[in-house]
Amino acid sequence: MFGTHLIKSWSSAQASISLSSGEAGFYGVVKASGVSLGYQALLRDIGLQLPIRVWTDSTATMGICGRQGLGKLRHVDTQCLWIQQRVRDGSVELCKVKGEENPADLFTKHLTSRERIGNLLELFGCRYRGGRAAVAPVLRAGLGTSKGELLKLAEDTVGTMSWYGRVFPKSADGNGDVPEALPAVDGLLPHLHPDWEERFPKAVACEELDAHDPEENNNLEDRGRTIGVERGPACGDIVGRTEGGQ
Repeated sequence: MFGTHLIKSWSSAQASISLSSGEAGFYGVVKASGVSLGYQALLRDIGLQLPIRVWTDSTATMGICGRQGLGKLRHVDTQCLWIQQRVRDGSVELCKVKGEENPADLFTKHLTSRERIGNLLELFGCRYRGGRAAVAPVLRAGLGTSKGELLKLAEDTVGTMSWYGRVFPKSADGNGDVPEALPAVDGLLPHLHPDWEERFPKAVACEELDAHDPEENNNLEDRGRTIGVERGPACGDIVGRTEGGQ
């Protein structure tokens, strides 16, 4: 999206096999970031300097993109780890949005509630017109929209946590590493919120690790001499001798 304008959309099967929903979300973030970098370069050619902000509803994906390397994941395609460096240097901002308010759920997964489909369509200015009552359906009950009211509601249910200078609700899925996003304003896409930094937590990269390899002595003579000193002649070793000039 560029403001309220749709630039590109897709719904397709993944080329890489995923073993978890967090890993599937990670591959989605990688693809979205790659497409966004291409459009950013295109717009730069016509004089528009625009940042990139990618949204995900996966807490696990936020954690993968915020670390360095595979961690405990041994089956992730390593060619996708470039997104970690992009998050670290700030060229891609990765933000968390609540799952039930993610507009990317349209046409990508089974939505069990007609009301939820209607709410997501409302974000794009669309609504059902045929086969409905004349009176527009009542959308989600309006909770308090201020950050204080939302945090008070979250504290009464799942609790809150501090996240790099801001306060967010704790994640309800039991993952305490990344907070949950605050509810979005009805009828407003996440990236159009003027207070998006207060509502949607950003992924924060860990400190860069030392990537220097230790110096090694690869001289074969030195290595052979070291092995000889450590082991010495033993059964099964070949020992050469010279005597009388032979």
